[in-house]
Amino acid sequence: MSPEELRKLIPDSKHDVDRIEKLSQIGYPGIRAIVPELFEWIQDINWPVARPLVSLLALSGEDGVRCIRNILSGSDAMWQYWCVTEVVPQMPQEFQKQLIDDFKVYSAKAGSQDEREVVSEMEQVAQGINLSLE
Repeated sequence: MSPEELRKLIPDSKHDVDRIEKLSQIGYPGIRAIVPELFEWIQDINWPVARPLVSLLALSGEDGVRCIRNILSGSDAMWQYWCVTEVVPQMPQEFQKQLIDDFKVYSAKAGSQDEREVVSEMEQVAQGINLSLE
């Protein structure tokens, strides 16, 4: 499927679950070209498209790791929280381990209450793969 055809499957509203079903049928790596755009739809896990996307994004390998790194370097603590609590725990451990250094950097700079909550979740992920953020 061409990148142009894939772009037509990016949700156009938070209720566009039919497109998510089609993307799930294609799977990764078939959706590789639009992974960053799909991550935008999990900014609020309460959106109907978000939870079905989580499973798909958790299997997006290095592309998913890159997207999560970009999100962690941003300022949207809630989006960061959803990535850390929803996507990362479902990722294969090899990709979770690739994010540990990013978690450490984030942890060192976390200042707000929201950011500290993200760090708490990062610690849970690290413990789950027998690593530490220290």
